[in-house]
Parts: sequence; structure tokens; C-alpha cells
Amino acid sequence: MILQCSHINKSFDGNTILDDISFHINEQEKTAIVGINGSGKSTLLKILMGEYEADSGEIIIQKDAVIGYLAQNQDIDSAKSILEEMQDAKKDVIALEQELNDTTELMNHAEGAELEKLIQKADNLRHRFELAGGYTYHSELIGVLKGLGFTEEEFSKPVSALSGGERTRVALGKMLLTSPDLIILDEPTNHLDMKAIHWLENYLEKQGRSGETVHIVSLQGTLGSSAQIGRTDGFAEVLQQNENWVMLERQSGDFTQAKGQEVMKEFLEKYEDIDVVISENDNMTFGAIEAIREAGRTIGSDGDIIILSFDAVRDALKAIQTGDIAADFECNPLTAPLVEETIRRLEAGESVEKIQYVEETYFDCEMDLSELLESRPY
Repeated sequence: MILQCSHINKSFDGNTILDDISFHINEQEKTAIVGINGSGKSTLLKILMGEYEADSGEIIIQKDAVIGYLAQNQDIDSAKSILEEMQDAKKDVIALEQELNDTTELMNHAEGAELEKLIQKADNLRHRFELAGGYTYHSELIGVLKGLGFTEEEFSKPVSALSGGERTRVALGKMLLTSPDLIILDEPTNHLDMKAIHWLENYLEKQGRSGETVHIVSLQGTLGSSAQIGRTDGFAEVLQQNENWVMLERQSGDFTQAKGQEVMKEFLEKYEDIDVVISENDNMTFGAIEAIREAGRTIGSDGDIIILSFDAVRDALKAIQTGDIAADFECNPLTAPLVEETIRRLEAGESVEKIQYVEETYFDCEMDLSELLESRPY
């Protein structure tokens, strides 16, 4: 149980507004408060949020629960742009990203013990950044803004220049990005058109499904390769942190389209419910897409199966644009100062610690990849 209200009473100037109100809300539940104008709906929500004090009664909120609240007309007084205001909801992640970038820059000018110390720091920062959703926060932010009806041309518009309804939409988006445990909305559709209302319904439905089991299959690369080790071991760690993620099966093989099609066909014949396919190479991904289509299954965020891939070659980026691939990761070994330092130490007969270090780039369907595709040589 995330919220419990017991025997709440509230009067204004001798007029009883709330009389012995009791209810509770469990996790994953959706509750509607229905009543005519003036019946005390907003008053009750303000009591829940501590803006009003009840005359009597008790409110119990689950310890450490994060509550997101949107009032009927929630104004934001800010000199920031729409995008900057939304980024405040992710300021901890953005701070981690900046620290990671600063550390990486320092590594380019360090050597010896100082370089090793910076590498360890960067590894720790990268792990924290990944757990905090660092590789997806930007696309999530852009997706929320567009879902609520803002165009990219409006992202730089000052919040102070917005209408009351537009400011409420910004407040709603900012609140959603905090991923609260309990969302309290006071007539949130007042300032949304039908398209935005539909988007909000889908968004909240997905939030409510966050505890459902996710069935995953993995197409691995050649066993023992550096790419396979890093990608497989890295995901295994994340898998342990999400109890509702179930790895149905992994299969390894050559990095070929034919192998990907063959393995995916076997998966589809063996398992009725596959939600996510993780493919460690774009070539295998293209084969998996063929097998899924041949089986009559649909692909994409609104389809049966979501596909995540690695390498981000041109054709894969095009597949992101069409929605066939949900996200792709490009992982390139970091050379230059690290490699130079390693060679120097080996030539001097010193021992060298084995360290896996890569630069990672993330792409998904919320990004505009047209400019990148024009210049991408591979």
C-alpha cells in the first residue's frame, strides 16, 4: 500500500467540504476521484500534498515514496527555456554526464598512475550513469515534450512567454520525468488536445506495466570475442537488477545475417511470448527482423517485439528511422593516450592491468539521424 487516508474531515467557514473520507491506494493501482464541481476533489488532493491541513483524520504515505502532483492550473515562473526547465528533472543524471565527460578529457592528458586512477573513476561514473538511465534520458525527455504537443522549434522558447495552459503542460512533463511512485493529477486533460491525451494515456499505461514480466532473448556474437564478453557480461549485471526481466535463452554464433535469421526462427518456434530481442551485431539483427516478419509478428514500440542492436551501421540507423530497431549502441575502443601508455609500459617490461574501456554512443527512434546518415562512411 502506497497511500492510506483515514477519516479525513475538512470545513471552510462552517461549511463541510470533506466528511469522514477514507480510502487507500496500492502499488500499480489506478484510482479516480469523481464528483461535481465544488465537491472537494481538489481540496482533498491538496490535503494529500500538504498544501491544506485536514481538520481531523490521518494520511499515511509509504516511506521513501516519491509523489508527483499536478494541480489544475499549475504555473511555472521561470526564465529558462522549455527544454532547460525540463532538464531540471534530470539534473542529477546531467551532472553525472558532465563529470564523466570531464574525467574522459583529463584522461587524454594523463599517464601512469594518474591515468589508471582516472580510468577507474570513469568506469565507476559510467556504471552509475547507466543505472541512472543516462543513455536514454535525452530521448525520454524529447519524447515527453513531443507527446505533450511541443515542437522542436518551441524547445528554446522561454517558459515566461508561454500561456497558462502551456506552462501546465511543461509542469506535467517535468513531473512525469521524475518517475514518481504515485502520480496525482488534478484534471490533467484541461490543457491537452486529443492527441496529447491519447499519448498521456499510453504513457501512464506503460508506467503501470513496469512491474510486468519482460521476456528477453539474446543473439550473441562469437563466444570469447571482446565485443561479446563486454556486451554479454554487461547486460547480465543489469539483468540481475531487474527482477521482472526474464532471459528466456541466449544463443551464440557468427556475426552473419543468415545466422541471426536462423537463431531467431528457433526462438520464435520455441517461445510464444518474446518481448525484447537483444542482438549483439547489426548483421544478426537484420536476419532476426526477417525471421520475425516471416512469423507474422510485428516490430516496434507498438508491436509485439522490441529490438535492441549493436554497431549502429548506416542500414541500422535507417532501420531506427523506420521503427524496426528501437535502439542501437555503437561501442568503439578508446585508443590514442591509453594505447600509447600501454605500449610504452610493455616496452619497458612493466606489467599492465587488463582494462576494458570503450566510448559508447546511443541512438534511438526519437533522434533526428538524417544529418548523421549523410556523413556516416560505414
